[in-house]
Amino acid sequence: MNEFVAVTAMTPRYPELGTGPVATDIYCDPAVYAKEVEAIFKRSWHMVGRVEQVAQTGDFFVSDLPTFGYSVVICRDKTGAINGFRNLCQHRGNLVEHRPCGRTAVFMCRFHGWSYDLTGKLHRVRDEAGFHGLDKSKLNLQSVPTQIWQGFIFVYAGGEPQQSLEQYLGEQGRDIDGYPFHLGTQIYQYETEVQCNWKLLVDSYSEVYHIPILHPQSLSPTMMMPDNPNGRFLGTWIKGPHRTNSHWSCFTPTTHPLPPPLSRPLPCSRSLISCCCSNPAVASPITGTVYATATHTGLMV
Repeated sequence: MNEFVAVTAMTPRYPELGTGPVATDIYCDPAVYAKEVEAIFKRSWHMVGRVEQVAQTGDFFVSDLPTFGYSVVICRDKTGAINGFRNLCQHRGNLVEHRPCGRTAVFMCRFHGWSYDLTGKLHRVRDEAGFHGLDKSKLNLQSVPTQIWQGFIFVYAGGEPQQSLEQYLGEQGRDIDGYPFHLGTQIYQYETEVQCNWKLLVDSYSEVYHIPILHPQSLSPTMMMPDNPNGRFLGTWIKGPHRTNSHWSCFTPTTHPLPPPLSRPLPCSRSLISCCCSNPAVASPITGTVYATATHTGLMV
């Protein structure tokens, strides 16, 4: 195995993480998960979509947040602002929008017909005179903090944000800032349900040990090469709650030696995996080797 693959591994760079076995209760103890919801998910910004999905006034889409037990409506109002609300009528708690996306002037509950405008303001109450002491100004849709980064729409589900989206993304965001995500022309999305703790799913994208067994005909031939038969990462960089893993793949036969070790991930080879966007990579003109960096932002809900 090429020497630098081991030298740049995560363990030497972060010895404080240790090398011992991991406690299994973190994957199955309900009390641990309850703490994670409060300490991790409610303190994180969650990516729910792209600005292109609400390009025109009245455009909207609904995004489910199953971790919190509700969905959010994202829409563009008449001023051009993008707003986020809990998909919850203030009358009896029913959905105000059942469609996954579309264009509208108001959101209306299908139970009693209460409607709300694109700013979340309560627009109309049927038989308003029949409600004693009704103060419509106090019955607007519940606003969800919404911010935009590089065209990606994020929401904060834990009430008043403890930090801005830019602060939350930190070094990870700065490393990817400026990448032309908006030039992408295709969006691919798939959904699957796995009966497991969320960390088990995230962990699967944090290692390549499984690739020769689960992906012998697809990924394995491009990642397991004579110089790196186990497909080890070139390096891992931990940035607060985020991390970047770099690996190399070769899509054409080559006998050239691997290039020198990376001190940092290649700037133009990063992709926001959890944002379901395209997977850009940069090819070395010398070796024909493609360097792809998988960037995990901790945004999974």
